[in-house]
Amino acid sequence: MNACCLQEVRWREQGVRFVGVKGRRYKLWWSGNSDGMEGVGVLVKEDLCEKLVEVRRKSDRVMTVVLAFEEEVVRIICVYGPQSGRTSAEKERFYDELRSEWDLHSMGELVLGMGDFNGHVGKRIEGYEGVHGGNVEGKMLEFCDEKELCVANTWFRKGEKRKVTYSAGEIRTEIDFVLVGKGNRKYLRDVKVIPGELQHRLVVTDLVKKKVVRKEVIERRKVWKLQVDYTRARFEGRVGELLSTDALDL
Repeated sequence: MNACCLQEVRWREQGVRFVGVKGRRYKLWWSGNSDGMEGVGVLVKEDLCEKLVEVRRKSDRVMTVVLAFEEEVVRIICVYGPQSGRTSAEKERFYDELRSEWDLHSMGELVLGMGDFNGHVGKRIEGYEGVHGGNVEGKMLEFCDEKELCVANTWFRKGEKRKVTYSAGEIRTEIDFVLVGKGNRKYLRDVKVIPGELQHRLVVTDLVKKKVVRKEVIERRKVWKLQVDYTRARFEGRVGELLSTDALDL
């Protein structure tokens, strides 16, 4: 795992620290509030920290880290959407913050929006075929359509264990998503859920984005074709014509 978006960090204010995860060291940047509730954070593998060029803490629900890999730039936006019982004003504020962060990216950057959106996936796709492989309800659907994004989870066929991101009692649903621009969906190799005992499961995204180096094509001289009598005769005739023309020019 190179980077991981976390929700409900529950650490106050803002900060950064190293943490150990199964023998590996990661650096954690977080953005919380004064109450020590909710909050978001991004873990970055220690040997990749030198690639980090920017950290933006928009609020306790939206933050961004930017990693530069030679000529490739990856912008990760970590989100924690308001729950269904929250007010419309809070939900509007969340999407305004997400929209403002998304609009900061430059042409050519790979932007990923990842986290707990507290939205749900249904089956209707009328009018939003390019956004998802199923349907994402409410504000999230409108946001994806506005920004020409797709919900990456819905483009990979998985069994229930590899799709359900939240499980509590009889409730099994998909509320944690990965958003990516439609033009960058081709770099995603897989999006899957790691089954476990926690209510929220880990959603893993595998992607490959490599610069394509085009090799110079050197045209080959197909001299073996001169072994054919007809081709050899045409070649000799054409060479004779060119030599006669050059002689006249002289």
